[in-house]
Amino acid sequence: KLGGFELASVIPGEKQYFIEREMVLQDEFRSPERQSGDLEVLSDSRGLSVDCFSLGRLVDAVFTLANVPPAGALRAYAQRLSKSLPHQRVSSALFLKCPAFKADFVQLLASLDELGLQQPSEQASTLARLAPRLPELPAPIRLHKI
Repeated sequence: KLGGFELASVIPGEKQYFIEREMVLQDEFRSPERQSGDLEVLSDSRGLSVDCFSLGRLVDAVFTLANVPPAGALRAYAQRLSKSLPHQRVSSALFLKCPAFKADFVQLLASLDELGLQQPSEQASTLARLAPRLPELPAPIRLHKI
């Protein structure tokens, strides 16, 4: 549900777009091949590997700013996303298979995000699972989502 990663990679045929928006993506989130500025190297890189690098750095930054250590599996996956060589990075599809995303609480929050799309019976099930866990939710989630 994150957007804006098109700024991390090359949009084919849109060199000017890429150059004009370069300042939007901070250096710490740019992959080594992206930092080199060589658009030819970027266009030959492994698919969305530059975006995967940025995603790995973003995951690390979120946990660092929140001063919360990520679960071991999530940290390991984020580190694999941020490898310096494109062929060593895991794909975003593999990242989504991280066990941290299978946790019941994470699944509950995902269901909450999709509540408006669910059938009435699914909505009732989600809300029934949510009720006893309300005290565990961070205040911003309780305030803005519930």
